[in-house]
Amino acid sequence: MQPINLTSALAEGRDLMEKVQKASGVDVKACYQCGKCSAGCPVAFAMDYTPRQVMRLLQLGLTDELLKSRTIWLCAQCETCSARCPRNLEPAKVMEALRIEAKKAGFEAEDEIATFNEKFLR
Repeated sequence: MQPINLTSALAEGRDLMEKVQKASGVDVKACYQCGKCSAGCPVAFAMDYTPRQVMRLLQLGLTDELLKSRTIWLCAQCETCSARCPRNLEPAKVMEALRIEAKKAGFEAEDEIATFNEKFLR
């Protein structure tokens, strides 16, 4: 595993963070990593990154890890994370914004996840 240069990651990831903040209305920088979102998430056991880790990856500018992750596609949009957040940050809205950005960047969900999301939303 290659070391990550956080200084350059922060600079490169600023664009994605701004897009996500604008689309979701969530100030991602305000997350102080309490972990309540992850503790209440009913799907966290299947995710590669918990909701708390997604918020941190976004704060650190690690966009490739985020856009390639299964987590943004597995999120059930149940909003348990949003209800539990003491800062009212709504991680569920962040997940939706990340899915949109991932699609724009050419990253798609695995077939079974995409099928589930499509059928569930119908």
